[in-house]
Amino acid sequence: MIIFLDFDGVLHPSTVYLRGGKPILDGDGELFMWAPLLINALSEFSACKIVLSTNWVRRLGFESTCDLLPVGLRERVIGSTWHSVMETPRYNDGLTLSYWNDATRFQQIKHWAQFNKLHLNEWIAVDDDASGWPDSDSDNLVLLNGRAGLSDATKLGMLKSKLSSYQVSSVDFLS
Repeated sequence: MIIFLDFDGVLHPSTVYLRGGKPILDGDGELFMWAPLLINALSEFSACKIVLSTNWVRRLGFESTCDLLPVGLRERVIGSTWHSVMETPRYNDGLTLSYWNDATRFQQIKHWAQFNKLHLNEWIAVDDDASGWPDSDSDNLVLLNGRAGLSDATKLGMLKSKLSSYQVSSVDFLS
């Protein structure tokens, strides 16, 4: 199981900006304040991996972004939807870097999933932005309110439920 993980509006409120190359939360709280909720939710799913689906990677780089994550999430990260590999013909299918600059989060996720041959029951996106997300793939999205993120118990429960059902589907698929 893969989780495509946004940061802003998911692990902390969406009001984050860069100052001097460092992310700053504008308002109450702190960066990654809801990360322990996700770490706890994932504790039952040891095989679950994370692909970063956040503009932080584009601005800070993959390694620097990973280094900012709490260890309990960092150790699950296997890649990012935004990466320097996008410039290689093997990955980009002829798509230019300007395409990736304008691609919706969904388009980046879908391309990563297809490139890595993931089935629909093998991934979930957790984000506060549904722009460009088609109804046909809406079951793969846990859409959060950017002010509440994963602190919304209902949405956190939805994520856990999806992880459980997808895990069962994957087991059924493999047997």
